[in-house]
Amino acid sequence: MASNPDRFEVCFVGDRSESMTSMGDAPWKGVRDWANDQAAEAQKNNHDTRISIIVFDTESKCVLDSVSAVGWTDITEKQARGWMKPTGCTRLHDTVIEELEILNHKKNKRGPDCKAIFALFTDGIDNVSDNKLSQMNKAVKNARNQEIVCYFLAANQDAIATGHRYGFARQRCLTTGADPQTSSQAYKTLSGACIRSATTPQVDTGFTPLERLRSAPQPY
Repeated sequence: MASNPDRFEVCFVGDRSESMTSMGDAPWKGVRDWANDQAAEAQKNNHDTRISIIVFDTESKCVLDSVSAVGWTDITEKQARGWMKPTGCTRLHDTVIEELEILNHKKNKRGPDCKAIFALFTDGIDNVSDNKLSQMNKAVKNARNQEIVCYFLAANQDAIATGHRYGFARQRCLTTGADPQTSSQAYKTLSGACIRSATTPQVDTGFTPLERLRSAPQPY
């Protein structure tokens, strides 16, 4: 049996627009733990993993650029709080298109055995980008054709339906609530899904029914 590829580019793109305020501390805690989990798992499996984090509101900002899991220094509360402080609008389309292009370039630069994982978390729809939904759809589908594993998590919407319109595979889309409890669970679920994609790609089928249930919006 062929061995799993040992080189990875893992990228998280997180919405920090003003409306994310309703999730409380979940976004900064979720991003911090996601990054630290990816690094710890890479060290455990002796993978050459590089981790990137991009946040967006009215603009986008790369706060962590392909940092190696080797010699990793855990993300702190102060760092993560600063990164995910809610502000501004939702520059979704432009950010996704830009970051997928950058990720694909990084993946190709590291060679044919490098695997890339892209994860997007948002709570709304675009209200400031120049690019249209159709252009984002094309970029996501192109990334998937380049064997980039793409995850989409969203609140305040049916993420499976929305993600499909954006070009994501339905099995890798997850609906969550815009509250601290379910969104916190969604970040944990995403972390586990990214680790599965890296460690057991031959059986990776996206989110499980139990993961979907735990992250689902709660009825009022």
